[in-house]
Amino acid sequence: MARPRRHSDEALLDAALALLLRVGPQAFTLADAGSELGMTRPALIQRFGPREALLRAMSARQLDLTRAWLAGLGVPERSEAALRALLAQLAASVAAGQGHAGHPHLAAVEAADPALTAQAAARQTALRDALAQRIPRGLTLRPVRAADLLVTVIAGALQTAAADPATPVEVQLQARLDLALALLFPAGAD
Repeated sequence: MARPRRHSDEALLDAALALLLRVGPQAFTLADAGSELGMTRPALIQRFGPREALLRAMSARQLDLTRAWLAGLGVPERSEAALRALLAQLAASVAAGQGHAGHPHLAAVEAADPALTAQAAARQTALRDALAQRIPRGLTLRPVRAADLLVTVIAGALQTAAADPATPVEVQLQARLDLALALLFPAGAD
């Protein structure tokens, strides 16, 4: 008879991701993950498979969380104010320790595996689409291109933040987003 599960898959994936972000991809082992999660390495493998399968499950969880977060934002309005509100929520989620998808350790892991790269691309596409739905028409750039620009700014800000741990990542992110928005809306379109 199988033992009852003490923790949900989601809770285990979240804890494993926290460990990965704390120790980095090279130091992340199934033995350490199992210890962190209160499981043996064999039990962790039985539940999720080898290290690569666990990493894929962690990335899939981040994709699911991103899609759920974006879906929970409600019906978008095409305005500068709606766009700024979404970007402020994004920066606040980073400040609250959410939004690990932009973390350099996770990006390094995702770049090494085509399946993980595809999930990262799906997260970026979901964010880009949510941004594009809020960008007012009439800009020099089409909304989807302006959203591409903002996603690139977000990715760059998160990468840069890794090199400057003294400044909170959300502060760096918001500063770069404010600069990009000033370029997109020089006169304050709203």
